[in-house]
Amino acid sequence: MKANEGASADKRGRRAADFAETVRDAAAGRNPTVGKDGARPTGVGGKNAGGHSSRHDALWREGVEEVARQGLRRELPSAAYHPALSDEKAPLVLCSNDYLALSGDPRLRDAAVRAFDEDGCGSTGSRLLSGNSRFHLELEEELTDFTGCEACLLFSSGYHVNVGAIPVIAAKAEVVFSDELNHASVIDGCRLSRTKTVTYRHRDVNHLESLLKRSGKGPKLIITEGVFSMDGDVAPVAELVELARAHGAILMIDDAHGFGCLGPDGRGTPEEAGVTEGIDIYVGTLGKAMGAMGGFVGGSQALIDYLTSTARALLYSTALPPPVCAAAAEALRIVRSEPWRREKLRSLSDMLRRELRTAGLDTGLSSTHIIPVIVGSGDRALRLARLLEEKGYLTRAIRFPTVPKGSERIRLSLRCDFTEEALKALARTLGEEAGKLGLGRGL
Repeated sequence: MKANEGASADKRGRRAADFAETVRDAAAGRNPTVGKDGARPTGVGGKNAGGHSSRHDALWREGVEEVARQGLRRELPSAAYHPALSDEKAPLVLCSNDYLALSGDPRLRDAAVRAFDEDGCGSTGSRLLSGNSRFHLELEEELTDFTGCEACLLFSSGYHVNVGAIPVIAAKAEVVFSDELNHASVIDGCRLSRTKTVTYRHRDVNHLESLLKRSGKGPKLIITEGVFSMDGDVAPVAELVELARAHGAILMIDDAHGFGCLGPDGRGTPEEAGVTEGIDIYVGTLGKAMGAMGGFVGGSQALIDYLTSTARALLYSTALPPPVCAAAAEALRIVRSEPWRREKLRSLSDMLRRELRTAGLDTGLSSTHIIPVIVGSGDRALRLARLLEEKGYLTRAIRFPTVPKGSERIRLSLRCDFTEEALKALARTLGEEAGKLGLGRGL
């Protein structure tokens, strides 16, 4: 045996012995990352595990300092309260997207447990490999029936839908028209497409029409949110359908915040507008009103067949876990059978909006369960969020670049299981605390 071969064999032997010792430590309840002398093993960047650093850290610190100078630094909260499972002493959570209060529903839990028992925790691969369980297929069938689309296709999140589907769809168009307040995932999808993208003024169909008239005769794609996530206003869906038909354009609605909540049967903004037949591509999410996780795109069978072969975010991403699919399917059944949830959500939203406007607060054009309180600066939004948390209300300050400068806000998102008493108390508190910052009437 050559010397270097012997050294390699010795090294492999030591690794095997180290691994065996690690397994024994774990089985005995000892921390395998701590040595007998209390020292931790060396990790990435030269520091021990749990405290990694890098010779490039100066670059990252410089980046953090730059966003801090711009007032844009974000920090993750130490621990978020689950809006459905927190105890009575927890704050009232007004920053979740759990609109129909389904995320903690025991029926979703039971459905997920049954799927776990049958198919395990993870999907083990992308949908084209090993990750396409019967729970994925059944959920797609449920979504297809509910939305009225010819077919639906599941993705791992709503963000995955837009960065996966939009580049494929936009590649067939000469120009994309996008509402100026569309979600970041729509913007990123348009950028990835490399197709010419033109933004039109928010909800301004006259501006869009003028742009369409100047765009030539080639294929066109119009993309809008259904309910705008930071403003709570609704796209003029009926007018957009008419424009798309008149100009031969493809119309795509991202209804992440309308799906399940709007329309007589919860089918979203197209149903609310009475134009379900006029939408070419419909995008929804399962992580908001449905209380689960994931996203989907609905449309013709030909579209879904095309995306199945070409959408990179589908092809190269691990599929949703089967228990999540089972929970989402159960949520969809509940949405269909319990209309009181969306009816109560609408009633509470209308009431709170009236109370806030009576207090002199600016709620913009909101007409849904998302209600902004526009304060006009990032510092003011942060201060108001802190004041509200001290009073028992968990909100978040929404700042540039999520919203345009000068429109910074507190974003209130409601759940159907809130009480009128709690929301009236919130409105009083908001009026008082906003008054300390020179906003509203300072009630």
